[in-house]
Amino acid sequence: MHEKGKKIWGSSVLHLENARKDGKASDIAHSLDECFTRTEKIFKDLGATVYPKDKDKKYMAAMNFKGHVNTTQVGIFFTKKGENLTHVEVASMSPALVDEVSLLLFEELKK
Repeated sequence: MHEKGKKIWGSSVLHLENARKDGKASDIAHSLDECFTRTEKIFKDLGATVYPKDKDKKYMAAMNFKGHVNTTQVGIFFTKKGENLTHVEVASMSPALVDEVSLLLFEELKK
């Protein structure tokens, strides 16, 4: 699907990719697969909706975080730096959501 179609359908993450420059990042001592799987579980445990996601393209988006407008998305981008080292980035159009999600997510992933 082209980017225009994704925007209409609601699955585009271009706005989140553009927000990466203002996001937060951390290197996590786990494989990319483990970080991806654990992030999705953490979000689901919080009651957030994970959509869209693409493990091959190494990103997921989530929304419906308590205390935030339920349609405000946060994007998580994963970059493999080694077998057991993954660079994880949190981006959103909402700086408050970036702060909240990155603090919680990085703490949980580092366990």
